[in-house]
Amino acid sequence: MTVADLLTEDERRLLLELVPSVDPRRVTAGWLPAWARRGGGIGALAVAWPGVVWLSPKAHGLPRRSFVALLAHELTHLRQMQSGFVGFLSAYAVTYLVGRAKGRSHLEAYSEIPAERLAREVQAKALGPR
Repeated sequence: MTVADLLTEDERRLLLELVPSVDPRRVTAGWLPAWARRGGGIGALAVAWPGVVWLSPKAHGLPRRSFVALLAHELTHLRQMQSGFVGFLSAYAVTYLVGRAKGRSHLEAYSEIPAERLAREVQAKALGPR
């Protein structure tokens, strides 16, 4: 199953506009393993990994616009990984760990990761005006 299989044609076009270098037809969609859903009590809805977006069953229960916006967020991470997965992951982890070392909570450290900030901006665009 691909990400495009989860979308209407209009939704697929929207994601291609927002993240043009990542075609949802070429990204596998899979179920997030149970250990990742628990995430130390955090509970991820989705995780991007090169070529794959892993989804929690809870993601499918989101309102449609929120679900599509979540996919936009994860496809943004796939775009970020295109310049090198190891570099992406290293920068992501180091930024998070520096935040934690400064005494920030998990959520605060996570929120400060530049890759997450950009993905949230794209996610907001997918949600559109309220």
